[in-house]
Amino acid sequence: MLSTSPSPARFTVAAHDGAVSALDVNPHVRGILATGGTDKVVKVWNVTEDQDLGKRQVSLVTSRDLGVGKVFSTVWSPDDPLTLAAGFSH
Repeated sequence: MLSTSPSPARFTVAAHDGAVSALDVNPHVRGILATGGTDKVVKVWNVTEDQDLGKRQVSLVTSRDLGVGKVFSTVWSPDDPLTLAAGFSH
């Protein structure tokens, strides 16, 4: 039987000053993800897990205001682990 109650959050983080409108997990580098927001900022995060304690930690790697508008899409390249594309709207 399927449960209708949501599972608890593994962690929470205040990622942006406004709504997070994009998220993508790097397919090449474990624990690296990118977010984009209506605050016009793209951020790269590192998520690590302490195997002994079973806890996850999230740390900001870098943050950049691309000066292009609200970010509605972030996508890691399927070929290059360091290439990230972002889509925006003015």
